[in-house]
Amino acid sequence: QIKGAFAQYERAKIKQRTAYGRKRKALSGKLLNPGGWPGHLGPYGYKYINDTNGPRLEIIEKEAEIVKYIYDLAYTEKYGIMRIVDRLNNKQIPSPKGGIWHSSTVSRILKNEMYAGLIHFYKFRTLMTNERTESGRRKMKRETRPVSEHITMPVPAIIERDIWEAVQVFTNENRNNHRIGSFFLLKGRVKCGVCGKSCASETSGGISPFSGQRRIYYRCKGTKTGYFPKCTLPTITARTNSINQGLDDLVWNEIVKFIYNPELIKKHLNENEKADNSEEIKLKLSQLKKKISDLSKQKDELLNLRLEGLLTAEELRGRLSKLDNKKKYYEKDSYLLKQELGSIKPKIDPDAFCEYFQDRIKNAKPEIKAQVVNDLDIKVFVYSKNEFRVEWPFSITTDIIEEIDLTRHHVSLTPEIKKALDEYCQKHKITTSEAIRRAIQSVPLDEVYVKPPRGTRVDSTVLLNNGNVDIVKLLQKKHRVSATMAIEWALLMFLKP
Repeated sequence: QIKGAFAQYERAKIKQRTAYGRKRKALSGKLLNPGGWPGHLGPYGYKYINDTNGPRLEIIEKEAEIVKYIYDLAYTEKYGIMRIVDRLNNKQIPSPKGGIWHSSTVSRILKNEMYAGLIHFYKFRTLMTNERTESGRRKMKRETRPVSEHITMPVPAIIERDIWEAVQVFTNENRNNHRIGSFFLLKGRVKCGVCGKSCASETSGGISPFSGQRRIYYRCKGTKTGYFPKCTLPTITARTNSINQGLDDLVWNEIVKFIYNPELIKKHLNENEKADNSEEIKLKLSQLKKKISDLSKQKDELLNLRLEGLLTAEELRGRLSKLDNKKKYYEKDSYLLKQELGSIKPKIDPDAFCEYFQDRIKNAKPEIKAQVVNDLDIKVFVYSKNEFRVEWPFSITTDIIEEIDLTRHHVSLTPEIKKALDEYCQKHKITTSEAIRRAIQSVPLDEVYVKPPRGTRVDSTVLLNNGNVDIVKLLQKKHRVSATMAIEWALLMFLKP
């Protein structure tokens, strides 16, 4: 133990001396190896050289061209990080390590001021925490030092300073824009039922001219570049729009349905009820703990017998080996029992449970809804665009299958009708499909059919539900026209002054 303490002290002293030496070297104006260890080639786009002329960074032209290309996509094309990653991988440009590009790599390149001609040392400090890893070592955390403690040095620039600063502004705005109006009820609680990975909550960059909001959705992390094979789960809409019901709304409706119907919870509990054998498991754990303690005492007794000369070294090794095998066996059983005990959830009184939450969900604001979901510990598994499974805190699950009856139909409009339709959509802030569905729903069936004038047409498609399709078929039969002409006439009647 004393030798171990001295070794630990010496390691700390070596680390302190190394850090102090690097700091003195940086303060004297000499460039440090950015990698932090001898033999490191330097950051991407540069090569670290330390010869008779002193330490320096030299630009690697081939890598510098790729860095310039990344900044050009961000500065000129206004590409976000994920689009840059996709472009680099589609062009089969090798990453710094020779594989595919990841968002974290591109993000570090775009944020690093070194490419604009200024390198920073001593930006971070490492601190020891009281937490420990599984192996027993203390966990470390890294935090940013104050700007006054940074040591900066000039290096050859690959990117012009004004371009680098403009990219920082753009990336920050892009990140902040994604947060505006991006409330996710189920953030961190959605998992992919196809590959098992978590689903990230994301926001589209552009604001819809109809709703005035950004589209928010859940995307499986397995669809991200870098995973192979890629997950096939499509993006799942979080907020209800004119086409699909949002996952947040579907799950919240399910929560409300259960909270106001305790009988539903009782029914599911009866179907999934398991015997509560927690007391039996605790008794077994207590017995195993006693057995493990007895093994330790037997080990001490064997050592005493060896010291007294009553056991040979060979006999001692054989008996100790048997004790160790028994101990491992008991510890494994103890671990499995603890896992089983942790999986047993406490019994819930459905009536009291529902009564507690009913007051909270009445006219609840989004923040209150999120608290309720958090308290209920809801987990959602997504299998397709319209198939979900909700896991509740009382060991039951419910399935949600959203019936989508929208079908795509061709539509052809004159420029005049198209212009009037766009003005109507802008005024009422709805999509084109929603406006056409309204027109079909309100078409006067007793009106005399007037054929729209000939001329050029604007072709498009529209999503119609079963009710709209039935009306279109009725118009076709009555006026002996095609479905496209029936939809065009319905819009003409709907939009006329």
